[in-house]
Amino acid sequence: ITAEELLNELRPLAPRVYSISSSPRSHAGTVHITMAAVRYHAGDRDRGGVCSTYLADRRADGDEVGVYITPNKSFRLPDDDAAVIMIGPGTGIAPFRGFINARHARATGGEPAGETVLFFGCQHPDWDDLYAEEFATYEAAGTLRVHRAYSRKPDGEVRYVQHRLWAERDSILDLIEQGAHVYVCGDVTGMGPAVEETLTRIGQDVHGPNWLTELSQTGRYATDLF
Repeated sequence: ITAEELLNELRPLAPRVYSISSSPRSHAGTVHITMAAVRYHAGDRDRGGVCSTYLADRRADGDEVGVYITPNKSFRLPDDDAAVIMIGPGTGIAPFRGFINARHARATGGEPAGETVLFFGCQHPDWDDLYAEEFATYEAAGTLRVHRAYSRKPDGEVRYVQHRLWAERDSILDLIEQGAHVYVCGDVTGMGPAVEETLTRIGQDVHGPNWLTELSQTGRYATDLF
């Protein structure tokens, strides 16, 4: 079999979909993504994510790559100035960084912008607290409130984003009862179910066990899990 015949039998690579992690209001003319290079060892071989290592290892600054835009009409900021609660550990921060950019630009531009609250989880504040310096300027300006959860702090305490949610359950419930929108982005196997279970516990005594479903039906609860 020739190389050409082999290639003709293979399926094309599936496209990789990444959230846009910037807002045109703060980064006009550019689009940012927040991507982790996937690298692991399996079957006596070093392996890597197809798209992530392609961009990290085989493309140089200035190289062109093929991209396309797919709108997500259900995962976007509310049109009004309602409060937003964003929950996203690791690279799940991606769409929220765009939301935060837009909200900050709106608030500092004199437009109404509701409270913007982020729950972010990572391993350690010294090496993967993404956008920490940028977010600190927004916190100082009063346009963002961040609750962080570190799973590998030096003191050995293991704390994930769902634990931070439970610790702030009273303020979360207050914001939701005032009309806040809730967004969750990240891992579909671990974090996603854990966060949903925690949010259900937070509101079930007041609103019943199906309150997240009701929030979703009204467009105030959206997830982007992968």
